Amino acid sequence: MKKIKKFRISVRPSYFFRLLKNSVEIQKDEIEKQIQDNYSLISPCTLYESYKLEGLKNEEFRKAVESWAEGIEITPYSVVSLVIITIGGMIEKEIENLKDKDGRRQADILEALGTEALQQCHIFVTKLIQKEAEEEDCIVNGLKKVPDAELKNMVKLLDSRKIGVAYDKKTGLTPPKSVAFYAYWIPLKKKKRK
Repeated sequence: MKKIKKFRISVRPSYFFRLLKNSVEIQKDEIEKQIQDNYSLISPCTLYESYKLEGLKNEEFRKAVESWAEGIEITPYSVVSLVIITIGGMIEKEIENLKDKDGRRQADILEALGTEALQQCHIFVTKLIQKEAEEEDCIVNGLKKVPDAELKNMVKLLDSRKIGVAYDKKTGLTPPKSVAFYAYWIPLKKKKRK
């Protein structure tokens, strides 16, 4: 199991601005200040592991994971990476506080910041898994979101409490800016020797 807590991400000002331009009137020069002033509300963490399908002991969950392999030929030795990412709960608490105090504009800004931060976490973890797969002469088919019906099993398997993520029947993963992904490893065909 790989756990990385409080890693540094770079929020892209242009993407942050794009998320806001239809909902909040904001100048480009204010974006950098918003990132600097509110970055401390983001606490990126990830928990991930790569499993051979035969290593998933919960048969019901293993069958669900196998069903995610659309268009991929799998065997019991096929490898799947399971990932949970969060930016923590501080930003969400601040958003709720601002909504209660009629700070709608700032709440929308923080919502966009959280969305972009979560996207950056996704990119960071994707690169880590791609590098591991390359070392095994595989490629990764891209991280895809775990279906809601399997979140409970995923949280239990990865023991996501280690990074402060839990499962709630009504709301899914908590804190809200948390996501679960999977990716299948696809072996590269080796070139035949002449």
